[in-house]
Amino acid sequence: MKLPLYLPIPLSHTLVLAEGNPLLIQLIHFDIGRFSLTAFAEAGIDCPPNILSSVKKRQAEFFYGRLAAKWALREFDLQDSQISIGQGREPCWPAGMIGSISHSSDLAGAIVARRGQYIGIGIDIEHTVTAEMKEALLKLAINQDELALLQAAPGCLPLNTRITLLFSAKESLFKAAYGSVQRFFDFDAAQLVHLDITKHYLILRLNEHLNDMLPFNRHCRISFSLLEEGTVLTAFALSSTGFQEACS
Repeated sequence: MKLPLYLPIPLSHTLVLAEGNPLLIQLIHFDIGRFSLTAFAEAGIDCPPNILSSVKKRQAEFFYGRLAAKWALREFDLQDSQISIGQGREPCWPAGMIGSISHSSDLAGAIVARRGQYIGIGIDIEHTVTAEMKEALLKLAINQDELALLQAAPGCLPLNTRITLLFSAKESLFKAAYGSVQRFFDFDAAQLVHLDITKHYLILRLNEHLNDMLPFNRHCRISFSLLEEGTVLTAFALSSTGFQEACS
């Protein structure tokens, strides 16, 4: 099977939970210029009507995200499963499974696990923000207390990368929570309270009650990795057992 150019990079990324095991995140580099719609049929991946009618960029991002998910599902012998789109535009996983998909302009990733040990998983891939995007995020997603904490945290990491990490962490939290919360919530629903650049994690505290699994003041530990230059990956696994995400 000949597919458009991609380079798979498997990462073993530990989501820090007391009872957790390392979960594999499948990553794919891709080149939109070499993408063709024939890739869907060649890889056995359904192309929904709204994707078929969209621009090439969206088609490529959707395809490579689903291809990464297909590879992630191989571990469970579910690689032939189709992942449809839910009402909230979330991926719909095979019965008994949870997962998450993310992509940037040239990188797609997916993670999958059995439901039970975790009730939700979220990953997010972001290129470091530009100066213009930085100003937009400081208005939309990051408050002044969080900015001060980002600036004060020890470690050699540029401020724009720190801002990107926090935005990405909130995205990962939303993706992990959506399956149980079943509604959208704003960025100010979670507040940065700690950033450890050396140990590659940050902690978000919930500012509102999302549901019984995500009550007010719950602390959620988000792991992060610095991938290629200018790209960050965040990941969060939501357990049903209290505050373990905040443990080091």
